Amino acid sequence: MKKNGDTKKAMANALRECMQTSPIDRISIKEITDVCGLNRQTFYYHFKDIYDLIKWMYVYDINEAMAETHEGETNEEMLRRLLHVFDKDRECHLAVYNSRNYYPNLRLEIIGSLTERLSPVFEPSFDHLGFDDDYREFLRRMYALVIFEFIERRARGNAFSSIDSFVESWFRTIESQFRGELLRPNKG
Repeated sequence: MKKNGDTKKAMANALRECMQTSPIDRISIKEITDVCGLNRQTFYYHFKDIYDLIKWMYVYDINEAMAETHEGETNEEMLRRLLHVFDKDRECHLAVYNSRNYYPNLRLEIIGSLTERLSPVFEPSFDHLGFDDDYREFLRRMYALVIFEFIERRARGNAFSSIDSFVESWFRTIESQFRGELLRPNKG
């Protein structure tokens, strides 16, 4: 018997396979379970609907990419790895972005997950600069939204830069903002 994570990954992979030939709005749970050799009851044991599976798939991909820290790895390298994970599955993400039924809510879930996973990148600077909780949350969400926008544009084929250039500019912008905060009179 497969572990829960293995079963969920099998269903996510089956969904990805189905999205290669069908729009996401036309994929049924039966198609997904047929591809991975499971039954509908197993699907409903793990997920309440296809949207729930898609949400799990995105959060899993983000968590996996950002959890795999290697010794001596920088935050820039971690972000680059995350963007490459999304980039290699571009067609799958494009299918979701083009979906009327799934995309609006999923967008918020992805940005929320990115916001949460990016917190360790910012916390030392936030602490040093004495930012209050509301401003910290604003900055986390704003920078996560920029990453999400870049991921979506890459999937659509109209990104404004390469992954390497984006990562460099993203971190440069953060460093400039934080440097500016240190120079700002009457902080707080």
